Amino acid sequence: MNKQIPSSLRSVAGALLPATVATLLIQACGGGAGSLPVLAQAEFAAVTPLSEADPIEGVWESRVQIRDCNSGQVLREFVGMNLFGRGGALTDTNEAPPASRGVGMGQWGRTAESERSYLIWQRIYEYDANGQRVSTRLVRRQLKLGHDGTTGQGEVSFLALDRNGVEIQRGCGQETSKRMLG
Repeated sequence: MNKQIPSSLRSVAGALLPATVATLLIQACGGGAGSLPVLAQAEFAAVTPLSEADPIEGVWESRVQIRDCNSGQVLREFVGMNLFGRGGALTDTNEAPPASRGVGMGQWGRTAESERSYLIWQRIYEYDANGQRVSTRLVRRQLKLGHDGTTGQGEVSFLALDRNGVEIQRGCGQETSKRMLG
């Protein structure tokens, strides 16, 4: 028997699903803004929350170049993929072997600088060959979308902490992003 779901129920489910997913992702990142570094909390206080669709929402592919902040020496280059969800939820992955890196989760918001400027914070767990967590990478990104809304460029910085919360690495970088269309 094929039963049709009433359109009013589909509308309610369609409205609740993004909010539920965003809440679960934020909780998975440690419970929201209270778990972000102090600097991040201050920065997110200036970010405008959105209830309507935002140009950054959707799936983006980024080409990232990480370098030593002091010498400028390129440490690595990689391709990443990001899902920017309504309400500020972020899910991210990259081309690193899945056994070495967990899914990145974080938050994003539009800055007061411009309607096309965004601040992004994410947390990534990294693992050794035995599957033991060896570090947590805290990533801060500032991304500015192009006028066409399908490209973006930005600055990346990160702080890697060992299992005890001791800093083991810092880095800087740049990213070039494009919206995944179809």
